Amino acid sequence: MTERCARAVSSPSPEQREYAALLIAKAAGDQQAAHALALAGVADEAIGFHAQQAVEKAVKSVLVVARTSLPHTHDLERLLALASESDWPPPPTVVEAGWLTPWGVQFRYDEVVESLDTEAALAACDAALSWAVEVVHTE
Repeated sequence: MTERCARAVSSPSPEQREYAALLIAKAAGDQQAAHALALAGVADEAIGFHAQQAVEKAVKSVLVVARTSLPHTHDLERLLALASESDWPPPPTVVEAGWLTPWGVQFRYDEVVESLDTEAALAACDAALSWAVEVVHTE
């Protein structure tokens, strides 16, 4: 097993902190929407979309404080891979959230070809937001 080399990372700028906080607030809104929609028994497409968006915005908030350039993508696996290379790698429950990617774009417009594991989707967005809040507020 190789040790991860420590990198000299400068602190995020006030603007980066502000943007990360905005992303967290938006992720929290998507998290709340996903939970409310699940309780109301709304279609999988809506719940999955908001769960995916919560995870995406949470991951991007961490990338901002890690001073990583944000790619223009909704691909959670790509974003999570970038976050895994940062000084604040996501916990395993968040790393596994890549399966939500189709719910963010594809299933909003195309026919849904699978059912949403609502419990797993909500757990993923909860875990992603908790991790992001911890990283952004401690950095």
